[in-house]
Amino acid sequence: MIKLLRYLPLTLYFLSFNGVAQTQELLHWWSSKGELKALQTIEKIIQQENKQIQQHYWQVNAIVGEGGLSASKVLQTRGLAGTLPTLAQLSGTEITTWAKFGLLQPLDNTAKQENWELLMRPLALQVSRYQGQYIALPLAIHRINWLWTNNQIFRQQQQIIPKSVDQFIAVIKVFNAQNIKPLAIGNQPWQIAILFENIALGLTSSTYYKKAFVELDKQAIKAEKMHFILNKFREISLLIKPTISKQSWENATLTLLHHQAAMQLSGDWVLGEIIAIDDDALSYINCSNAPGTEGTFIYNMDNIVHFKNSNNQRQNMAAQKVLRQLSSSQLQHDFSKAKGALPARIDVDMSDFNRCTLQAEKDYTMAKQNATLLPSMTDSMAVNPVIQKMLINQIYTFFNNPNISNQIFIDNFTAIASGSSIR
Repeated sequence: MIKLLRYLPLTLYFLSFNGVAQTQELLHWWSSKGELKALQTIEKIIQQENKQIQQHYWQVNAIVGEGGLSASKVLQTRGLAGTLPTLAQLSGTEITTWAKFGLLQPLDNTAKQENWELLMRPLALQVSRYQGQYIALPLAIHRINWLWTNNQIFRQQQQIIPKSVDQFIAVIKVFNAQNIKPLAIGNQPWQIAILFENIALGLTSSTYYKKAFVELDKQAIKAEKMHFILNKFREISLLIKPTISKQSWENATLTLLHHQAAMQLSGDWVLGEIIAIDDDALSYINCSNAPGTEGTFIYNMDNIVHFKNSNNQRQNMAAQKVLRQLSSSQLQHDFSKAKGALPARIDVDMSDFNRCTLQAEKDYTMAKQNATLLPSMTDSMAVNPVIQKMLINQIYTFFNNPNISNQIFIDNFTAIASGSSIR
């Protein structure tokens, strides 16, 4: 199955040119209130283009669910049908997968016109480049290892914000004893995997994280540290599983905002959501490093790609025009501020950003200096999409089934990393 999925893009290559879109389309998975507020900054550009283009027009379409995994499935299906969109939101290793078979338009002209080499963060450029060409537009950089806490609940229970995983577990036990929902999280595979990678980093180090979850080093996967991670993760799962349901991450965030949950351990899309709902939210919601992860920065990125699905020069020029505007300093300011993320450009004036994003900027700079910028395993930044999905499923199954032993998880993890069959 792994080999079959790895060769799927080759099939897409031959089929994607069969259909020539009569409309220009941007496909994305932004659907929460914060994401939609950020999307409005892009839609303004699209609307301006619609007024100017007579024969072709733009549509903006969302594929909701699973933190982008649903959109990935839709793109594969549409590739087989020869109906790929003009532009699409893609992340990390998925960009490379599509580029590997020549399905993405190079963006070198846009990069040159907008002076990306000088004005974009080097990390953003690294993710956006393939075989010496730019094949994706960097929009924003998200930090994954954030802990969001409800100040009112913490004060009422006389608790301090946990700075270690053990403290995190102790606080969960206190809230459980008081019948307070300890963690705002949905029992969905990608949300549980986000929790796992935060706990894994908090218990070990950036060096081990890179070895086990980026390089998929078998010795690291089989090391005693993995047993240590799994023991703590199992303890957390037993404590929180009775209190959670299969809700979306944004509905989980609502429980944090409405004083129905004490904490949320997730990326700064949570920040975009809470400020979209309540301008005053940061007066009672606190942002801090995920327990045990101070000095590190797990990242994912928002990127836009241009598919080679049309030989129509006018359509391609229109798409390139939109991309140039999306890489502008003003657009990246407005988009990132609403999204709760860092702009990909380094020349964006962030003086009017909120305190959490400004803290993220400081943490990013420190992590860059200390070589502790870490790609997210869960959010398509660390490993190829096939391995990513299989690992997420293993983590999710382990979380929900207490009968799965550490050794079975480790054996399956090792098999996935090796491209072998799992148990």
